[in-house]
Amino acid sequence: KRFTVRRCGHGEWAKFRRYHYLSGELPKQAICYGAYDGDQISAFIGIIHFPHPRNKKIKSVSRLCVLPDYQGIGIGKRVLTLVAKKYADEGFDVKI
Repeated sequence: KRFTVRRCGHGEWAKFRRYHYLSGELPKQAICYGAYDGDQISAFIGIIHFPHPRNKKIKSVSRLCVLPDYQGIGIGKRVLTLVAKKYADEGFDVKI
């Protein structure tokens, strides 16, 4: 299947919060992206700025979650790779 990755709102996190291993909370400052199978969201990633005393250009993955029906087929890796590349192309370092 072909999935598209695009920005989404914080509201999409509600579909993922119960599946995330850490907590259901999403930082308010997170920039959110979703992987979509048509108009159905299947994966979510939240990116936040990572404060560092010397390197001011670090972004960090805050949340990465794939819905159970879509797990095991590489969507999480694809979302992470595409979003990390977007930020790297803008001159940021990306960390998990």
